[in-house]
Amino acid sequence: NDTLDALKISAMARGKPLMTGITTDDGIIRFIIDDFWKQGESHLADCIPRRTRDKISEAKRELIRQDIQDRYFPDTFDEDKVMNLLRLYTDTLFGYPMAKMSTYFANLTYGYVFQYYGSWSRPSPFPYQLVAHGAEISYLFYYTNRSLPLESCSLNQANLAINKQMVKWWTTFAKSGYPDPQWPTVSNSGYMVINFPTSFMNSSTF
Repeated sequence: NDTLDALKISAMARGKPLMTGITTDDGIIRFIIDDFWKQGESHLADCIPRRTRDKISEAKRELIRQDIQDRYFPDTFDEDKVMNLLRLYTDTLFGYPMAKMSTYFANLTYGYVFQYYGSWSRPSPFPYQLVAHGAEISYLFYYTNRSLPLESCSLNQANLAINKQMVKWWTTFAKSGYPDPQWPTVSNSGYMVINFPTSFMNSSTF
C-alpha cells in the first residue's frame, strides 16, 4: 500500500539497516492471551490476512481455508491440536509479517530464526519444550531471575556459548551496521538459524 511504499522509499534513502527475527514457537503468545485458540481449528478463515480476506469471494475464502486445513491439520494424531495450532499461529502472527517486511526491506534486513532451547528458556504452559516468544532475549541479556547460574559450569556451556555469540553479533551490528561478515542481508542469503552447537544461513526466504 501507499504507506508501506513510502516507508520503503524513506528507509532506502536513509540506508539504515534492520536486524529482526522470530523464534520457532512465537505463536505460543496466542495461547497465553485467552482461550480462543481452543476454537482455532473452527475459525481457520480468520488466519487469512484481513486485506486479502476482505477482497475475495466466499468461495475463494473457503478454498484458502481448506488449504490451511490441509497444511496445518493433516491428521488427528494430536487430539488437542496444540502443536498444529502453534505452527499456524507462529506463521500467521509472526512469520507472515516478517516475510512481508523482509520483502520491502530485503536489502537492509538481517533476519534470523531462533531455534535454541536451553535451561534459560521460559517454561511452557504445555508439556513441550518450546522456543517461545522472546526466548532469545534471555540469551542476549543477563536475567538474574532466569539466566542462572551464570558461572561456567558444565551444564551451562551451551547457554554461555549462545550468549557469547549473540552478544558479539548484536554489538557488531550496533557498531558496524551488520552482525557478521558471514551473515548477509535477507536479499542476498536468506536468514540466520541460531542454534547450538551450530548456527547457519538458510538460503530460503522467511
